[in-house]
Amino acid sequence: MCYNQRRGAWHTRHMVILTTDELLLMPTGTALVASLAPAEMRGRYMGLYNLTWSVAYGLGPALGGVLNDQIAPAATWYGGMAAALVAMVGFVPMASRLPNGLEPQITRPGHGQG
Repeated sequence: MCYNQRRGAWHTRHMVILTTDELLLMPTGTALVASLAPAEMRGRYMGLYNLTWSVAYGLGPALGGVLNDQIAPAATWYGGMAAALVAMVGFVPMASRLPNGLEPQITRPGHGQG
């Protein structure tokens, strides 16, 4: 396997991981925001939550391009890893502050809650 094939396999593997993460995060994050919001403010909470995603989709390619052009192509991956670690540092304390009724609920198909 030549260098470019190994490099392509590495990128493919990591994109699969990122895509899987996004598929797991979107419904969970939306449900959490809806659960935390007071009923009369739910629309505003959801709007702000979606705004953060829109800003990230706008800034991500620009910042990735700067990292790619000014540092190195691999810097985009290291930048993504740094952003994920910063997010993790923020999410861990936030998770411990959730109200008792908002623990993650796992429901398997065919196994209702009743």
